Amino acid sequence: GKRIDEIFQDNVEQQDICITFEADRVLLPTKRILISFSEKSKAIEDNDKEMIVYLSGINQAKASLKQYIEETDKNAYEPLKQMINTDSLWNSNVGKVNETQEEIHVDTYFDICGINESELAYSNAIAYFFKKYPHLFSGFMKTLGIDFDTTEKFAVYRELRNIDLLFTNGKKSVVIENKIKSGINGLDKHDSKKSQLAKYYNILTGGTGYKTKEDKNFRDQFPNPQFFLLRPNYNNVDITEYECYEHYKEICYSDLFSFLRHSNIFKNHNDLLFENYVMALEPHTKEYDNELYETMKKRFFAKINE
Repeated sequence: GKRIDEIFQDNVEQQDICITFEADRVLLPTKRILISFSEKSKAIEDNDKEMIVYLSGINQAKASLKQYIEETDKNAYEPLKQMINTDSLWNSNVGKVNETQEEIHVDTYFDICGINESELAYSNAIAYFFKKYPHLFSGFMKTLGIDFDTTEKFAVYRELRNIDLLFTNGKKSVVIENKIKSGINGLDKHDSKKSQLAKYYNILTGGTGYKTKEDKNFRDQFPNPQFFLLRPNYNNVDITEYECYEHYKEICYSDLFSFLRHSNIFKNHNDLLFENYVMALEPHTKEYDNELYETMKKRFFAKINE
């Protein structure tokens, strides 16, 4: 019994537009669908896990992952139409939404401070809580197949030689490059394959360009390094095009969230800041960036419960 403009009447963004429509049917994709703006000779690539639709002749917005597509070429939408009309890609057996207000994501300190998408904030939090609770870092490493003792000489560093997160116990070291909504940073505009991944690997293994005494002293401080790329589940960073990518293991925010939420510190409510941090991780465990959807749900439930 509520109009859409009533539900969203408290919006303050100038570009907010409320549209109500009635659909003949609701469909769900049978596999993940990715929209790419890369130029490809083939408009659609399809495999068992996902379908990639390549769009050309599109005025692509560069500043945001939230994309509004404007047609600038009469054939630009043909791949999208082909995808939509592929019956095998869609499941029409869609049930009703059965959610309660209690299932909605609760605002955390990250949300309140407006840093819920800040790589810097999450990297700082990861460093802070793993330093505060070293046994959690040891336990998390064990889930990744690494035996990492944190009982002696455990140290955590931020942005040392531009490395997001660097951990060591004097015998082993761990590098974690954290990405929220950004890609891999390049180092050479003339060679797209050279990136921060190769830089960090070479610094810590004595590779190309890092043979000085200062570099050797640095490596002595961080022996036997292991390399990881941490990303939200929805951020499909393709690292295979960069040098040294094979030395990095990808871990998703869902891996970190799943481990931390089952910790005794979280379950026993011993640390309010830690609880907020863990809850702040949850939106980044989704396969899709659903921030606007979550906001809509909260406002919707609040309105109908008035």
